[in-house]
Amino acid sequence: MYKHLPGQAHPRPEHKAWDGTILPVDDPWWQTHFPPNGWFCHCWVESLSDDDLERYGYEVSYQAPASRLVPHIVGDRTVMVPEGIDPGFAYRPGEQPVRAEE
Repeated sequence: MYKHLPGQAHPRPEHKAWDGTILPVDDPWWQTHFPPNGWFCHCWVESLSDDDLERYGYEVSYQAPASRLVPHIVGDRTVMVPEGIDPGFAYRPGEQPVRAEE
């Protein structure tokens, strides 16, 4: 479940809208929206078991929130990133290969 820390002085509207999103762990949306999603992002993911889903009355959605790519200027170039995600944060860190130091 995507969680947004309440009480932020300047909450990001997209992150707030994603709060409570429950998707299967292998949903492609997580490839680009796994927190943190930017500098000073205080969002996190809470793993839920089948028992948790039943206990709290949560339901897994099989339709991810809408996402579109938007341009961001980084130095002298423009990069396309999902709306609400800072450049350099649109990936799941745990899935990136580790580079061995030579």
